Amino acid sequence: MKKIWLFLMFIIVLAIIVFFAIVLQKSPEVILVDGSTVPEPTCSKINNVVIIGRTGCPHCAIGESRLEELEQELGMEFKYYNLAIVEDAQEVKDFGLIVQFVPSVIINCKVHIGVRTKEQYKLYIQNP
Repeated sequence: MKKIWLFLMFIIVLAIIVFFAIVLQKSPEVILVDGSTVPEPTCSKINNVVIIGRTGCPHCAIGESRLEELEQELGMEFKYYNLAIVEDAQEVKDFGLIVQFVPSVIINCKVHIGVRTKEQYKLYIQNP
């Protein structure tokens, strides 16, 4: 009888652990490092081209203008986040992305920190 009781307690504790592991599951935190790849499941939750910048950042402005031109040329829709806007910063945080430097550009889950030429961005987009 004691063995049955211990077995049932073990099953109950295991069920509780599994339940909370599923319910409380969130995106893993990902520190954006140049040249790294955003892992699953985060990668599948974000747009193919994501630009993370901040108001007042001159490099962000240069990169964003180049990417806006490409967006028009390629007929694509990119996602822009401005970390100076609370809602944007929260959405980036909800994805589990930890941004250390701006601009941070994620193209097909590959991280690019800093500004690139328009041609480089185009190459990254067209050759995943």
